[in-house]
Amino acid sequence: MRRVGSRAWALPATTVAGSALVAHGLASPSSAPSPSLCSCSPVLAQCRLHTGCFLACTRIVFFDLRKREMEKRRLRELEKAGIDPGDEDDAPWIAPEEQQRLDEEEEERRAMLEEQRQALMKKRAEEDTVKRQKFKEFRARQISMSRQRKEAAAEKKEGARQHRKQTSRIEGVDTAEESTGADLGGAESKDASDRGGQ
Repeated sequence: MRRVGSRAWALPATTVAGSALVAHGLASPSSAPSPSLCSCSPVLAQCRLHTGCFLACTRIVFFDLRKREMEKRRLRELEKAGIDPGDEDDAPWIAPEEQQRLDEEEEERRAMLEEQRQALMKKRAEEDTVKRQKFKEFRARQISMSRQRKEAAAEKKEGARQHRKQTSRIEGVDTAEESTGADLGGAESKDASDRGGQ
């Protein structure tokens, strides 16, 4: 114990509370204000001037304390809302009005998508009908052109066959005439040779 003026003070002791270091001054309760009641900054010089006592303060980390308090407050609010803070799969709480608005937006979006799908299906059906009609017309043209080509080829073939028949008849007549002419010419030459030999 040390005597400062007429007051008796004990040397301060530091304790660790959570992640923050806090200074405590041990003094008689009637003689000095408590550092926890002090609203000054954690700087040592300001503490000394304000309380009028000698404190060996360590640095107080307010950020971690505030974070801890905010976390506690959030957990209390979640418990009041009936949400288990340990359950990570739990979806965040949404107000009923917000949920209703989200449901209406989802319903509108689904209705719009259904309308788009119906319009697309109708358009696709019309396009398919037009394509089928065009294909039928194209196929009919192909069939008629194929039929015409076959008929033209058959006519040409028949004409060529008729021409061959006619030419073979003419050649047959010519060969028959030649053969008869040759037979006659051969007979005449035989007669002439027979006459010459007599």
